[in-house]
Amino acid sequence: MAVNKVIANGEILIDLTEDTVTPSTLKKGTVAHDKSGEKIVGTLDQGAEVDDIDIVLTHGFSEGTRAFADNGTITEKDSQGRTLIRVFSEDGRVCTSDLSDENGYCLGVMTKAYNEDFSEVTVVDRHDNVTVRKITVTSSGTSTEVVDAE
Repeated sequence: MAVNKVIANGEILIDLTEDTVTPSTLKKGTVAHDKSGEKIVGTLDQGAEVDDIDIVLTHGFSEGTRAFADNGTITEKDSQGRTLIRVFSEDGRVCTSDLSDENGYCLGVMTKAYNEDFSEVTVVDRHDNVTVRKITVTSSGTSTEVVDAE
């Protein structure tokens, strides 16, 4: 029997009734409980989609429109309705690229940060608010930290 709400001494301890997780929105193989309290297993496989997100965050769209603001912000839109916004820090040492779908849902964020003399850059990729990769490149070599291999 599934349980979706736990109340003890009049206090709600767990309430799943408004959760929106479904097998199709949960990473493949991940186990959770839906709003009814039933155990579910994720079926979402984003392999190719994540690769596409990384390419767009790194290089921008291959087609679409591009607008440049006076503050240095670049906004790109593609034919699928996705939006890529690149924001640069005042000193030009940090660039944050934010990709969202046609509904404004954040698909991924990449931050590139350079040290003072631009001899080192650290790139951090995030998908669904999870850091998936952190890479630091210096003149002496590359250090890669894969936070979540999937």
